[in-house]
Amino acid sequence: MTVKDTYRASLVRRWHANPDMCDVHDEVGAHSGRMVMMMLLLWPDSSIGAIKYAIAHDLGEHKTGDWPWEFKRDNPDLAAQEAKIGSDYIASLGFSHDVTRTEIDRVKLCDRLDAYMTAQHHKPHLMQREDWRADRRRLLLDAERLGVEGRVREAI
Repeated sequence: MTVKDTYRASLVRRWHANPDMCDVHDEVGAHSGRMVMMMLLLWPDSSIGAIKYAIAHDLGEHKTGDWPWEFKRDNPDLAAQEAKIGSDYIASLGFSHDVTRTEIDRVKLCDRLDAYMTAQHHKPHLMQREDWRADRRRLLLDAERLGVEGRVREAI
């Protein structure tokens, strides 16, 4: 694959399938950049592998689109197929990473934290809904498990 392929993959629009957020312009590349900044602030010792994983984790959406998490939750077999297609595409771009389970959990926390903060910034009224309140609770529990609850609580 080429630099152009990777660049184009970073332009995929997030939130397009979410009726509450579909008018928010947010590209995968910007999302990944914010995640890396969060990781470095929350865990300054983040490995190069974890940084690469954070940068590349959504580039596969160039081939699959950005599937809503509710659909993935309700259709785990399809979600697994989508993840495999995405992972194969990311590998074809030359992004490989050697990460630990803890690093994967850190990237997932930053992924969800960025989604929450994006919604909070663009659509603050959504934060009153039970689904977003539940997501906030899950974020704080995961942040506590990963040793950064105070910093995450301060951010949200």
